Amino acid sequence: MSLFAQDISIPTKFLEDGNLYKNLDKTSNQLSEPVVAFSINDKCVVIGFLGRDNYKVRFKEWEGIVKDIDLLVTEKMSDLYFDFQEKESLKAIELEKKRKQEMQELIQYGEVLSDEKRQKIINDSIAERKAKNLEKLRVADSIAQVKALEQKELERLRLQKIKTQELKFAAEREAQRVKDSVAKANAEEKARLEKEQALKLKQEAEQELQRKKDSIAQAKIAEKERLELEKERAKALKKAEQLEAQRIEDSIAKAEEAEKEQAAIRKKEAELEIKRVNDSIAQAKVAEKARLELEQERAKALKKAEELEAKRIADFRAKAEAEEKQRLENEKAETLKQAEALEAKRVADSIAKVAKEKEILLKYERAEALKRAEAMALKKAEDLRIKQVKDSITQANEATKQRIERERLEALKREAELKEVRRKDSIIQAKAAENKRLEQERLEALALKQAAEIEVKRVSDSIIKAEEDEKKRLVFEREKAIARERSAKLEAKRIKDSLDLVQVAENKRLEIERENAKAQKIAAELEASQLKKALEKAEEEALKKERLALAYNEALKRQAEQEAARISDSINKANAAHIKRLEIEHALALQEAEKQKALNNQADAIKQAVELEANRIRDSIAQVNANKEQESNRIAENQNSERMQFRNNCHYLLDEYDDFTKKTTIKTEAYTISEKVNVELFKYGKKISVFINASIDLGCVSYLSNSRSNVVVQLENNQSVTLYHSWNMECGEFLFKADLTKSQILSLEKSPIKSLKLRGTKGIREIDNISYKEFFMDKLRCVE
Repeated sequence: MSLFAQDISIPTKFLEDGNLYKNLDKTSNQLSEPVVAFSINDKCVVIGFLGRDNYKVRFKEWEGIVKDIDLLVTEKMSDLYFDFQEKESLKAIELEKKRKQEMQELIQYGEVLSDEKRQKIINDSIAERKAKNLEKLRVADSIAQVKALEQKELERLRLQKIKTQELKFAAEREAQRVKDSVAKANAEEKARLEKEQALKLKQEAEQELQRKKDSIAQAKIAEKERLELEKERAKALKKAEQLEAQRIEDSIAKAEEAEKEQAAIRKKEAELEIKRVNDSIAQAKVAEKARLELEQERAKALKKAEELEAKRIADFRAKAEAEEKQRLENEKAETLKQAEALEAKRVADSIAKVAKEKEILLKYERAEALKRAEAMALKKAEDLRIKQVKDSITQANEATKQRIERERLEALKREAELKEVRRKDSIIQAKAAENKRLEQERLEALALKQAAEIEVKRVSDSIIKAEEDEKKRLVFEREKAIARERSAKLEAKRIKDSLDLVQVAENKRLEIERENAKAQKIAAELEASQLKKALEKAEEEALKKERLALAYNEALKRQAEQEAARISDSINKANAAHIKRLEIEHALALQEAEKQKALNNQADAIKQAVELEANRIRDSIAQVNANKEQESNRIAENQNSERMQFRNNCHYLLDEYDDFTKKTTIKTEAYTISEKVNVELFKYGKKISVFINASIDLGCVSYLSNSRSNVVVQLENNQSVTLYHSWNMECGEFLFKADLTKSQILSLEKSPIKSLKLRGTKGIREIDNISYKEFFMDKLRCVE
C-alpha cells in the first residue's frame, strides 16, 4: 500500500534495533521493503496510525512504517489509536445508512411494477440482501470480537510496556547514580593519595636539599679553616726562612769581622785552634747524636699521635656507620609500616568496591529477570489471543449456520437493533476490560515490587512455595485445575530461569574475584617494586655518604703523609748541612718549635672539623627524627579526624521512596568490622534488617527450623544479642540476613561489639578481632 500523510507530529524514540519499512500488506499485516535501519534510543516522530499495531514515523530524513513494539508508546499515541477506531466505526455506520437507502429506493421502484414482478423482485432482492447481510453480520461480529480482543490486549500490553519502561529507566538511573558515586569516590580517593604523595615527595626533597646545603656549608667552613691554616703556616715558614737568611748573613759578617780581628793571633793560636776544632767536631758529633735521638723520639711521638688520630677517626666512622645503619633500619621499618597500612587500606577499598559491584550486579540481574518474565507474559498473551481468535471464528461459523435458519423479520429486526446492541456491548466490554486491566496491573505491579524487594527466590524456596500453593489450590480451587496447571508450568519455567540466573551470577562473581585477585597481585608487585626502589635509593645515599667520608679521610691521610714527607725532607736537609751550621742550632731549635706548634694547631683544626661534622650528623639525625615524629603525629591526627568523620556520616547505596507502595527503601554501604566480615543495614518501610557477610565457608545459611543459622553478638557490657536468619538459603560464603526487633536495636546501640559467633549448617566460627566495634552504635541511626 502507499503511504498517506496525516497532520500529526508526536515525538518518541525506538525501544530496540530494527528497520523502517516502506509498504504494509493489510491482509497479512506484514511490512516489506526496508528503508533504513535504526538503533535503540534513536529519536523519531510519529506522523500517523495505519491500523492494528502499525505506525507511520519520520526518522531523520526518512519516512516509513514500524510496529508499536519498536516504539515507546506515549499517551498521545494511544489517543491516535482510539481516534482511528472511532473513524472506522463512523465509516461502518455510513455504509449501513447507504445500504438502507438503496433498499428504500428499490422498494419505491417496485411499486410501479405489477404485483407479481414486484413481489418477485422484492423476494430476489430480499434473499440476495439477506445472504449479503448475514455474511456481513457474521464478518462484522467476528471482526468486532477480534477487534475488541485486540484492543483489550493492545491496551494491556501498552500499559505493561509503559510500566516496564519506567522500571527499566528507574533501574538505569539507579545504576548510573551508583556508577557516578563510585567514580566520584574513586576520583576523590585518587586525588587525595596523589596530594599526599606529592606533599611527601616535596618534604623529602626539601629535607634532602637542606641536608645537602648543610653538608656544603660545613665543607666550605672546613675548607676555609684549612686554607687559613695553610696561609698562616706559609707565613710562618716564610718568616722563619727570612730569619734564617738574616741570621746566616749576620753570622757571615760577624765571622768575617772576627776573622779580620783575629788574623794576627790565628797563627799563634793555630795549634789551639786545631785542638778547638777537634773538640768542636767531637762536641758536634755528640750534639748530632743527641739531635738524631731527639728527632727519632719526635718521629715516634708523631707516629703514635697519627695512630691515635687514625684510631679515633676509625671509631668515629664505625659509630657514624652504626648510627646510619640504625637510621636506615628505622626508615626501612617505617616504610614497611606505611606500606602495610597502605596495603590494608587498599584491601579495604577493594572489598568495598567489590561489594558495590556485587550490589550493581544484583540489580542488573533483577532487571534481566523482570525482562524475561515480561517476555514470557507477552508470549503467553499472544498465544491466548491466537486461541481466542480461533475460538471466535469457530463460534462465528456456528452462529452463521443458526442465523441462516432464522426468519426474514428477525433479520430485519436485528438490523434495526444492531447499532444499539453494539453500543451497549462495547460499553459493557470496555468497562469489564478496564476493570480487569486495572486489577491485572495492580497484581502485576505488586508482584514486580515484591520480586524487586526480596530478590530472586532460591530453588528450594520456590519448590516449597509451589507445593504449598498446590495444596491450597487443591482444597479451595478445584474448579480451576486448568489455571493451576498453567501456573505450575510457569512456576517451573521461572525456577529454571532462576537457576540460570544463579549460575550466571555465580560465574560473574567468580570472574570478578579472579579480576580482583589479579588487581591485588599487580598492586602488591607495584608496592614491592616501589619499596625496593626506596631501599635502593636509601642504600645509594648511604654509599654516597660513605664514599664522602672515605674521601675526606683519604684527604686527611694524604695531608698527614705530605706533612710527614715535608718533615722528613727538613730532617734530611739538616743532616746534610755543613758542620758550621752548628752555630745556628739554637735558631733551628726555635724554628722546629714553631713548626711543631703549627702542626699542633693543624691537628687541633682537623680535630675540630671532625667534631663539627659529627655534631652536624647528630643534629641532622635529630632533625630527621623530630620531623618523622612530627609527621607521625600529623598522620595520626588526620587519621583520627578522618575516622571521626567516617563514624559520624551515613553512607547509602540506596535511598528511595516508592509512590506506589508509599514505602521507603534504604540500604547502607558494606562496612568492614573485621578482617573477613562486613555488615550492611537494610530498611523497607518500618522493617529494619542486618546483612552480615563473611568470606568463611560454614556450609549453608539456613532458615529451616531444624537447622536455622544464627549470629550471636557479644557486647562489651557482657550482654549478648542473638540474631536468626530469616531470608533465603545461601550456600558457600556466609551470607546472613536477619530482621531486627526494637529491643535488639536498643541493646546493640548501648555498647560496642566484643565478638561475633557465626553458626552455619556445617560449623561455628567465633570472630573476636573486631576492628570497628562501634558499628551498631554509629550506623543504626542511619536507618531508624
